[in-house]
Amino acid sequence: MSTTYAFVGPSVPPEKMGRFVGIRMLPPIAGGDLLRLDCQPGDRVLIIDGFFGTRPAVKHKEILYILDRGISVYGASSMGALRAAELSDFGMIGHGRIFRDLCSGELDGDDEVSLLHGLEGEGFQPYTAALVNWRYALADSHDRILLPEEELQAFLSIAKETCFTERTLDNILHLAAMEGVSGRSLKLIQAILSASVDYKQIDAIGLLDFLSQGDSRHDSNSIAASEKVNQTVYLRTWKADTADTRSACSVSPSMLYEYMRLFSRDFLKVHQEVGAKHLTEFGEFGNLRMMAGHKESDSEVVLEYLRRIGLITSCEEPREEFDAWCTAIERSSLPSSERIARGAVRALFPQQALKEENPFVEFLLRKPQLCKVVQDRVTKSSLFNEEIRSNRPDFTPAKLKSDRVSRWYKQLLGAGCLEDEALVRGFSSEADLVRSLKPYYLYHKANPGLGLLQIYQDGGEPRTASNDSGVPVNGK
Repeated sequence: MSTTYAFVGPSVPPEKMGRFVGIRMLPPIAGGDLLRLDCQPGDRVLIIDGFFGTRPAVKHKEILYILDRGISVYGASSMGALRAAELSDFGMIGHGRIFRDLCSGELDGDDEVSLLHGLEGEGFQPYTAALVNWRYALADSHDRILLPEEELQAFLSIAKETCFTERTLDNILHLAAMEGVSGRSLKLIQAILSASVDYKQIDAIGLLDFLSQGDSRHDSNSIAASEKVNQTVYLRTWKADTADTRSACSVSPSMLYEYMRLFSRDFLKVHQEVGAKHLTEFGEFGNLRMMAGHKESDSEVVLEYLRRIGLITSCEEPREEFDAWCTAIERSSLPSSERIARGAVRALFPQQALKEENPFVEFLLRKPQLCKVVQDRVTKSSLFNEEIRSNRPDFTPAKLKSDRVSRWYKQLLGAGCLEDEALVRGFSSEADLVRSLKPYYLYHKANPGLGLLQIYQDGGEPRTASNDSGVPVNGK
């Protein structure tokens, strides 16, 4: 049975969440959330609200990735409307007035839907107003004819020029008065906006209502994928970059990192050391190791970092949120302080490939011989898949059977439990790990001499690793 997921925040009040039957509600979306989501072909994903600025925004490639896997993606109201307007030509389904106006060019900026809101425990309560709500309210009001057009446009221009984090009605009315907008016009604007509906909420609830009924067809408010997509500068640049990458089979730093965390034998050591170094030497509190006189171990400095940000007060008792990132052997054999330190690094760096400044990629790029081997393997894996696709146009690596890939990888590693291997390698689940393996599976199967790579070793040269018995660990 398919599952419907919805990323929702300030666009839908908490008291209205319970009316949507059969939809799994999630907080506003951020970069990496779609890759961590355990969805399957036939599932549906609704994007309504999303983070940016304080956390990386959801990327276009993440959406295309799950679309390619046979998962329907819908968008409305806020971040969802923005991404749907940019990606409707590629299969994302948009809904509502805001989405349509973004496509037509009536709305032309992310700031139209942006607002400042509270945390999840506060129900994502909005602290500022979305400009699009004001724009629609003033356009739809019968009292608009009483407003001089130049004063109405002056108010909207001031609101547009004000950062969304400071866009409250009282503040904009004050700024407009200072710019000479008449008191009569401001009183009428205040009355209209104070009594207006929430247009973002209307679009969000409309899409949630439609999909909670279990209907996956396009509704009357949706634009089909064949219609014109809004060609933003970002989208044009991204499409050009994608075309160049495909034609040249180039390997991006994130692909380099992805391959190494899948096929390096000592990734646990690299992940822990580089992650701890990045947290404690370049974090918000400066260089904690230097402050401590270089005496503490990696684990001790990570614990100090966690104390400073208020995540722990004591490391004597096991912590469930960190133990979840430790293997069964680690949970049974390591003291709680070491488990907390290991789990924290893994939890705080689960999707480093999505970050523009990735400390692991920077570390690996300082090993040119290793990078050259990885680039060669990634490129040949891509070409191998393209060759298969030329004979079977419907082929994609995502269609490969997960249990077959899982068995092969266990044999390659000599591992018994892939859930533990997933945690060690920075993946949130075995399913997440197996999905990342699929693009490389067939090339490795066709070339059984390819073994695991070793990152740390004398001279910095890559080599094929062996298991504990000395027998080369190769793909089968």
